[in-house]
Order: sequence, then C-alpha cells, then structure tokens
Amino acid sequence: MVPINVVDTCSIKELHDMQKFISNTIIP
Repeated sequence: MVPINVVDTCSIKELHDMQKFISNTIIP
C-alpha cells in the first residue's frame, strides 16, 4: 500500500508541471 503523502506529493508535482507547461505554451 502506498502512503497517502507519496500519492499527494506526486499529484501536486504533476499539477505543478502541467501548470508550468500551460504557462509556457500561453506565454512563449
């Protein structure tokens, strides 16, 4: 069983990466 904070950290990192990607796409 994966600890909840590991999943939470992965989700947050994924969300942050997605946000960064969108920012870079909108503002070149």
